[in-house]
Amino acid sequence: MTEDDDDIDFLRPSGDLSLLGQIETKARELIAIARTITDLTLQLETAKVRKREIEENELPTVMTDARISDITVDNIEIEKKQLISAELPKTDPQKRTKIFDWLLAHGHGGVIQRELITHLPKGDDVALHKLLDASKGISGITQDVVETIHYQTYLALCRQLMREDKPVPTDLLNIFSRPVAKIKIPKESK
Repeated sequence: MTEDDDDIDFLRPSGDLSLLGQIETKARELIAIARTITDLTLQLETAKVRKREIEENELPTVMTDARISDITVDNIEIEKKQLISAELPKTDPQKRTKIFDWLLAHGHGGVIQRELITHLPKGDDVALHKLLDASKGISGITQDVVETIHYQTYLALCRQLMREDKPVPTDLLNIFSRPVAKIKIPKESK
């Protein structure tokens, strides 16, 4: 043995070589499983995209053309419904204000959540305690009122308004409606 051989001794496996074989086998199994997961994830994403195309475009179109609102295939019911979605604009405060004004004018102000934000001078505990005591008339303190509606509350209200069959300004309220085919799988088939 040369002096160089001593320097690389730590690289040579010590102990049972059958353990190295087990390690290699488990490592290959792990690699195969990781590849399978990657492949299945890609297949799942592709299937989700295809399902959405059929559910939101192709099947509702054909069902509308055939004037059919529901059908049972292989004991599974498929029903064409109107999917209603709505959202408050995040980047257009004027449109938000118009939506809130309309909701207030039509008796739906109860869904509007109001938040009072108070700005205090940095490190001024005296102002904080005065605010807690009086909450008005303190110099240097500004207040903003932020109005918001939880997105699920807003969506539920918009769906209710659409179901009531009354005139609703869908453009103003940012309400979108489109047909979609929904599968109703019986519990025993799941």
